[in-house]
Amino acid sequence: MKPIFYVYTKQGCHLCEILIEQLMETLRDKADIKFIDIESKPELFNEYCEIIPLVKYRDEELFRYHYDHNIIKKIMITFP
Repeated sequence: MKPIFYVYTKQGCHLCEILIEQLMETLRDKADIKFIDIESKPELFNEYCEIIPLVKYRDEELFRYHYDHNIIKKIMITFP
């Protein structure tokens, strides 16, 4: 089973676009990425509006604002 990463984002977020591109390039088909549009629900927007992009894995925050290859690499080593 592939790991699943969750990216909290919104339309028009330049930092989000950069992070997503870097994450997709690293993961390719080795993991799934689910995108959470914080503008889809007021409670999501209120909680995450100032800390996107944010990446979670297994309900744990991995990083926000900028991509961290080392964190992803550590997680992906545990998968064949």
